[in-house]
This record gives sequence, structure tokens and C-alpha cells, in this order.
Amino acid sequence: MGSRIEKIVFSLPRFNHSSIEDFNFLKDIFKNSKVDIIGEQIVLHSTLKEESLPLTTFELSDGSQMCVKFILCDGTVLYEFGSNIFEDNIVKNGFSHLNLKQFSKLLPKGLGQIDHTGLVISEDKISRVEWDNLMDTLGSHSNFYSYPTGEDWPFMLPATKMEFTNNIEIFEEKRLPKFELVHMKNTMSTIIQIDMETEYTQKQLLELFPDPVGICFSGLEKYFRSIFVNTWWPGVTFRFDLRYNEEIDIHEWNSGKWLAQEGKRIL
Repeated sequence: MGSRIEKIVFSLPRFNHSSIEDFNFLKDIFKNSKVDIIGEQIVLHSTLKEESLPLTTFELSDGSQMCVKFILCDGTVLYEFGSNIFEDNIVKNGFSHLNLKQFSKLLPKGLGQIDHTGLVISEDKISRVEWDNLMDTLGSHSNFYSYPTGEDWPFMLPATKMEFTNNIEIFEEKRLPKFELVHMKNTMSTIIQIDMETEYTQKQLLELFPDPVGICFSGLEKYFRSIFVNTWWPGVTFRFDLRYNEEIDIHEWNSGKWLAQEGKRIL
């Protein structure tokens, strides 16, 4: 194993006033999470007490292309998603009924901690061979685990330096935010996934985001409700997965225990 991934950077182009407004709406949506907001950068810190990596950042950039970078501790860009998965023009996802402004205004109590961010990528954009090579690359530089039930949904968990060298064995606190990659068929465009804890019950989220504005995925209905949100960034749709309020504070999912123990570490 080589140098660790220090941070995952969602680089959002500052190409007009509307894109800057969208970034400000993101700041508002994230304000109750464990984040630092420094100018045009939102830094999502690990919830672990001990220093752990990777961090996740959302930041405005002067580039013309949306990209997501995996940056090592020595500053090297290990891998970058750019024009290979993001379209050059604005793509309106057929599932989206809201923009970021509308979405942010519909949540009067705000949202809580970010459980994970991620990318949903079409199989048309990354071949199986490219995907497998990417898994090996990311796995060699992070605590990266296959999804226990076999889907192409691997997760990267924040981990200490010792846990990176060995493995994660302690699950006494929340281990957030995670990062997920999804490889699937028939996606209209690449989707940026943001999974968040909320104060809302399942009934309240259904009332706030009724069909078809909000949807539930088969088999995941009891965990969260999903809302697709359009943005002004070229080729970018957000999907917010809003988790129902939970009575148990720490459990197998938010501690990373299920992924680390039931999934296979990708090395």
C-alpha cells in the first residue's frame, strides 16, 4: 500500500452568478453538519475523535469542467473524474423536480450530519475493465470495502493511519462521512450523491417531498427518501438521500462496522 488519500475534492466551476448562488445554497444545506466553511470551500471533517482520512471538500474553482479528485497526502492527484463522466452541457435529469434553492427552502429545520457523499456513474461511461482498475487504485490508498451484498457499491471509510496499515476494528463512534461509488446501467447523467441524517420521521419526509418529487428505492424504503435536485453546473445532478430520524445513535451502519466486517477490503 502506498500513500493515503488525504482528501476527495468535488470541484465545482464558478462559471456564472447562478453557479455561485448554488454553492451558497449548498453551504446552507450543510451548515448543521461537522463542516468548516472557508470562503469558497466547504470542508467535511471526519466524526472520529482521532485524526482520520480522507476529508471531503466541495469548492468553487476557476475551471470550466466539473471534476472530482482523489488527492494523496503528498499532494499528488491519484485519480480524477472529469469529462469522462460529466457532460459538457447542462443535463436536466428526468427525475428532478427541484433546484437547489427550492430544496434548501423546503427544510426549515435543516439537515444533520453527512453520512456519505458519492458518485453514481453509468456503465456506458466507465467500462468494466476501467472500473476494476479504479477499484484497485483507490483500494491501495484507502480503507475501501466492497458492498457486503454484492452490488457495485463500494465504500471508502475514514480511518486513522494505524487502521489504514492494518484494518478497522473499533466501532464505538460514528465513522462519517463515508464515500461511495456506484456503477450501474441506465443512468441519464452522472449523479452526485449526498446522504444525510435528518430530524424528520418517514411520514414527515413523505409530506415534505411527496411522489414524484421524492422517491424511495426498492429495498431501501425503511432507511431514507431520495430527492433529485438540478443545479447550474454542467452535467451535474445531486441526489439527496435523507435518512429518517433514528432512536439509536451509533449502530452497524454509521459506525462502519457492517461494511468493514461483512464487506471485503479492496487492496
